[in-house]
Amino acid sequence: MILTLTTDFGTRDGYVAQMKGVALGINPRAVLVDVTHEIEPFGVLEAAFVVRGMAPYYPASTIHVVVVDPGVGSERRGIVVRTPEGLFVGPDNGVFSFVLAGARSPGTGRQKIPTSCNRDGALPTDHSQDACPTRKTASESAQPSTRIWEIRNPRWLREEVHPTFHGREVFAPVAAHLSLGKDPAEAGPEIHDPVTLAIPPVIRTPTGLEGRVIYADRFGNLTTNIEASMLDRTVLTVVAGAVPRVEDHRQCHPPLCPPIKGGETQALSTSSMGGDAQVLSPRGTVKNEGGRARLQYPVDSKEGRRHTVISGISRYFGEVAPGEPLALINSFGFLEIAVNQGNAASTLGLGVDSPVTVTWP
Repeated sequence: MILTLTTDFGTRDGYVAQMKGVALGINPRAVLVDVTHEIEPFGVLEAAFVVRGMAPYYPASTIHVVVVDPGVGSERRGIVVRTPEGLFVGPDNGVFSFVLAGARSPGTGRQKIPTSCNRDGALPTDHSQDACPTRKTASESAQPSTRIWEIRNPRWLREEVHPTFHGREVFAPVAAHLSLGKDPAEAGPEIHDPVTLAIPPVIRTPTGLEGRVIYADRFGNLTTNIEASMLDRTVLTVVAGAVPRVEDHRQCHPPLCPPIKGGETQALSTSSMGGDAQVLSPRGTVKNEGGRARLQYPVDSKEGRRHTVISGISRYFGEVAPGEPLALINSFGFLEIAVNQGNAASTLGLGVDSPVTVTWP
């Protein structure tokens, strides 16, 4: 039986080795696979996304242990989740949000992830997460083939459970018992209100889509929450970073004039692309590079952010010159911002929760 391990423990200390030792002590024949132990510390959303992308490629009998657990030792529950893609063991803190939503393997287009965690199920009007995480009913959070049990069976735990290391004391032994073929219902009572994270919503506007970066990989590639299926029209530009504020609204040329709060307007101009460069405002220029328009704004001294406009969607990194930014659909099936042979996160000054705007012609 295969057991995968995903944690934020790193490899410097012996935490992962202790978990493996406990699991192998219960089932010496278990096959242990390290997915990653380099999740950003306390990065529950990052772990949820990594598990979403990894699990579909393993046999459906696999048991996935995920330990990114800022609330360890508190009243947060430990859970076992059964889905058509396998068993999942870990804290009930939203780390299985994508799994519970029935998010499909990359590129296969299963039901979309939830875009809000408001208790009434309504989409938020902003990016506030004051009401999150929340608990949802089974009908809202899980497909019929998905079942969830709270870990309560003391016979499946270590004799003395240390409150700061449930990875070793709770989740590793529970996974090992499951790997012996035991019924997950023996873990404890079934529950129907798992915690789910606030996944930033993708907002559709008359001029395009407004999304957010939800994951940055080790190359600095930035995965957004905009799925490929949402790009149902020709993409004119992808704006990476906050849309620059233009003081003179007459410089705003549709379709790149999305409204913002307070009736103000943020805008970019793409008119008159015949020359090598056109000054749009005191802070930015558009360059016509081989027919591909790219607008680069320098670091804003007030906002501390860059704004880059990329023309269209590329198929692969090498479609642009080394060091140039691009937008493409990554292997997870999401819109990604990247820099060919470079690091988009550091080059563009962006990271998780940075805004990304797609505009139509």
